[in-house]
Amino acid sequence: PATLRAVQDFALDAQLIDGVADVHSIFALRTSSPNGGAARAIIPEPLPQQPQLSQILDDLRKSPSGLGRLVSVDRTMTVVIVTLEHPDAPLPTINAVLANLKVIADAATATAPGLLQAELTGLPVLRSTVIDSLFSDMWLFNVFGMVTGFMVCAFALRSVFLAALVLMPSGTALLWTVGALGFSGYPINVLTVALPALIVVLSFTDTLHLTFEMRRLRDSGVPDDRAPLE
Repeated sequence: PATLRAVQDFALDAQLIDGVADVHSIFALRTSSPNGGAARAIIPEPLPQQPQLSQILDDLRKSPSGLGRLVSVDRTMTVVIVTLEHPDAPLPTINAVLANLKVIADAATATAPGLLQAELTGLPVLRSTVIDSLFSDMWLFNVFGMVTGFMVCAFALRSVFLAALVLMPSGTALLWTVGALGFSGYPINVLTVALPALIVVLSFTDTLHLTFEMRRLRDSGVPDDRAPLE
């Protein structure tokens, strides 16, 4: 009963979150009255004690509607289905709803320490996780590449100043590419992940070769105003 009471509190609190349309759980299941009266909850309020509650859950599994499968056979897991008002909303809006759900889920598990664990799943959670992972990997990959490129430039050109100068076009190209893709609303796919890295590599190699050649020409006596033209 203590564990189910915590789940019941979560189901009630979830209905009050902005962006949540409906919440379905075993506490929302109703059974029709034999004399045609109002439907009543299958799990009564307040919750009965252990023997009666166990019998109710056993009968719930046998319900012809199949809704009793919201509880596992061994009664160690149950599902609370949360329906969002706008499932296609922008990612920050979805993340705000998920964060609120996580807060009340943690609060519910805290009322039954050691007896209850909660985990959010479903398409909105997977969508948020995948997009966050893609952006994290993209920035990590690009930053690692820029740092490695800077070390290569500093070693090849024997100048920290020239190495920083070589990285400026690549950094600018990266910011323009990511900004343009985001501003245009281009969907995240393989192209949006690979294209920034490709642009960084091409701009970096071109700038490195041009800078290295200009330095060679300058060391050969070509004036600074003529080196770019050579």
